[in-house]
Amino acid sequence: MLQKVMKWSFINNKLLIQSFVFGVLYMFSSVVAADGPIGFASLDGGTTGGKGGKVISVSDKAAFADAVKGSEARIVEISGKITLDYNKLTIVGSNISIIGKRGAIIMYGGLHLKGSKNVIIKNIIFQDPAGNHSAAVKMDDQAQNIWIDHCNLTAMPRQKISDRTHGHTIHVEGGAKNITISYCYFHHFVHNVIFCPNPAHDAIDANTTITIHDCWFDGTWSRNPRTRSGRFH
Repeated sequence: MLQKVMKWSFINNKLLIQSFVFGVLYMFSSVVAADGPIGFASLDGGTTGGKGGKVISVSDKAAFADAVKGSEARIVEISGKITLDYNKLTIVGSNISIIGKRGAIIMYGGLHLKGSKNVIIKNIIFQDPAGNHSAAVKMDDQAQNIWIDHCNLTAMPRQKISDRTHGHTIHVEGGAKNITISYCYFHHFVHNVIFCPNPAHDAIDANTTITIHDCWFDGTWSRNPRTRSGRFH
């Protein structure tokens, strides 16, 4: 019996490692990154993020939180692993590109695009981001022109994903619009992607527009995605 348990544990760990490796390869599958998004994030002037702004390199929580505030054009480059406060969201401003260097990880917590405009989030591994009512990336309060590209979003490294009963990888509500999610790898998560979940916001959420293309959903139990309002393709 012990041998069977050990064998299954080995197989399970091997599958988790394979999923992680495949996800990293999928994230960096494009040799040359696209100049801009396709779909809804290309509308109303497009989504350019921090193009032309200063480059800020960060590798810890405090520096990251400071760098992503405000509305001045800037490019924030993440290296290594940044561990945020669990079940808390870090406010992200406008006119910003948040770019992960190879293997960059944001663990626990998540990013809150509250009314943010013109934001690019690219090449980041989000691990175990969501506690109750949290998300790896949350957009609300009429956030606009957001492009999430080549990201890896997962409940790992926790293996018991049945415990992940709340929170999402991506959460959109409050009339956020002109959003494109492209070439992302969603895996090992219970409640995955949710759009416009609150019936009290139906009137404003009718303006929500989201494009999802070339994404991979692997071992995500539900909400792939789920929505009740807005326009999506």
